[in-house]
Formats: sequence, structure tokens, C-alpha cells
Amino acid sequence: MVVGIIVSMFLMKSEMSLGDLSYDPLLVKPDFNLAAVLSIGIPLVLLGLADFLKGYGILTAN
Repeated sequence: MVVGIIVSMFLMKSEMSLGDLSYDPLLVKPDFNLAAVLSIGIPLVLLGLADFLKGYGILTAN
């Protein structure tokens, strides 16, 4: 990361100082709702079951 910052300081067309790299932290409050849980949770469960069932099928075949 340090190398990337140094390289970007040299490659930037405008002047950039080390003071530009420090910002105040921003507190982000998470927002949980049922639609988000279902839209993310169900595909993750299906992917996990697909891998489990694929491995189970290979083991039972052998």
C-alpha cells in the first residue's frame, strides 16, 4: 500500500501532499432487513448445498 501511495503521488498530474491522505473516520451503521437477508442468504445456501451434494454424490459413487 505504501508503494502504491508513493507511485500515485508521482504519477498524479496535480500536486498531492501527505495531508490529502488523512481523513476523519466515518461511522457507518449497518441496516438489516428481511429482503437483504433473503436476497443474499438464499443464494449462499444454495451454493453451499450444491458443493455439498456434489461431494456427497462423488463419495457415494465410489
